[in-house]
Amino acid sequence: GGSEGVDEGGIDGGVKGGVEGGVEGGNEGGKEGGTLGSIEGGKEGGIEGGIAGGIEGGVDGGVEGAAEGGVEGGVEGGDDGGGSNGGGVEGGIKGNIEGGVEGGIEGGIEGGMEGGIGGGIEGGVVGGIVGGIEGGIEGGTLGSI
Repeated sequence: GGSEGVDEGGIDGGVKGGVEGGVEGGNEGGKEGGTLGSIEGGKEGGIEGGIAGGIEGGVDGGVEGAAEGGVEGGVEGGDDGGGSNGGGVEGGIKGNIEGGVEGGIEGGIEGGMEGGIGGGIEGGVVGGIVGGIEGGIEGGTLGSI
């Protein structure tokens, strides 16, 4: 009778201890994995998003700035050139082209920088958050297992 009781008690205790240990270990591993995964994913996502956003913003801003600057510079240059030449058509055309080119280059550079910085920050933040969440879920699941 005694040995039967010992066997039974041993099995029960083993099962209980195994379940408790499994839950505890799973929780701890999940927490650790979730934290590490979140940090890693956030870093990666932030860098990737920042680069992508910076490029996109830079291109968009550059195109927009160049178009705007070109038009403005062209109009200004045309007025100046035409006026200084006694309203001459030739001076107006020359001034228009020169002003347009200058304005376009300036506007393109300015717009590109502005757009690049804005896009980089935005992309970095969004990428960081998304990467952090994704990495946290993945790391938490793996760590828990």
